[in-house]
Amino acid sequence: MAVTYDKVATVSIEEGLRKHLDDEFQNVYIGHYRESGNESVRIILDGSSLIQKTNLFEEREFTVRIRYYFKTPNTTRNEDKGIKDKMDKMRKHILDKQVNGTLWTDLSVDEIIYNAGIDDEDELTGVTIGEFGLTFINYNQF
Repeated sequence: MAVTYDKVATVSIEEGLRKHLDDEFQNVYIGHYRESGNESVRIILDGSSLIQKTNLFEEREFTVRIRYYFKTPNTTRNEDKGIKDKMDKMRKHILDKQVNGTLWTDLSVDEIIYNAGIDDEDELTGVTIGEFGLTFINYNQF
């Protein structure tokens, strides 16, 4: 007998967040870094922790990182200000969906790094990376 299950991580969390961000930002994707235009947004699902479970439902807290990539061969003060302004715009757009139907609730932006030094992406030159740390709750009814 085949096991039936809900695709919470891929459909509810990653795809739900991608669709929301794609409304306002270009080149939003899930997965490994890929060069895409002057700006791109990468969604990275880090994991989840069980909050509560019964025989009827499961409630989990998910942690997600969003990396916002900017091609910046020679960053000037105005470009740096522009990057911070775009990141603040993204923060506001994310918080506009603190509750997203049945996909998630209690979304919060826990951390913003305006110029992240990312160890696994040190080989990128001429790219400024901003990073958001998010948490939110998914309620999955069985």
